[in-house]
Amino acid sequence: MILYFIQGERTVPANAVNLASPLRNGTYTVVNSGKNCTAAGCVHDTPGEIYALDIVNSQDASRIDNLFFKTLESYVTFGETLYSPCYGNIKDLQNDALDHNIGIGVKTAGGANYIIIGCDQFTVLMSHLKQGSIIVKAGDIVQIGQELGKVGNSGNTTGPHLHIIAYREQGEDKIPLPITINGQYFYSGDSFSANANSN
Repeated sequence: MILYFIQGERTVPANAVNLASPLRNGTYTVVNSGKNCTAAGCVHDTPGEIYALDIVNSQDASRIDNLFFKTLESYVTFGETLYSPCYGNIKDLQNDALDHNIGIGVKTAGGANYIIIGCDQFTVLMSHLKQGSIIVKAGDIVQIGQELGKVGNSGNTTGPHLHIIAYREQGEDKIPLPITINGQYFYSGDSFSANANSN
């Protein structure tokens, strides 16, 4: 079962791909949907991230840029279980990058620990995963809802969160695609509640 807490109506883009929730057993907030700029700078400002989502446990939504919470363990999101949002094959992954301390984003490190899944006619990338937590390997076939690893704080991130994008490959190009989660299209600030049986 999934419950949604969204800010008004919105039209789902015609080319959106639908995913099952990659996080479960809690209430989650989309802290960034597409490009977002603040006084501290911009996130998702590359063409491939136009539809990227950053998701945290809602208990952390007000903490993501608050350095008062100084340890990774003070974030509920850190170590949350990551589930496959689609049926597909593991195309690539990285599992050995360090999790950074809070407030230390390494711009050159990208997503660091990540999983790439080849779904039906599109690809999903999930990144900033916890060092050593990934329990699948390249070439594995995964089912919707299968456990993959844990959310971490590796790469260019100042606080634990899941970064997720979808794209379609056309030759050398990666065409970014909008994402719905269980049919719902999210904006920054929207939340959803997902339990272990959500598909």
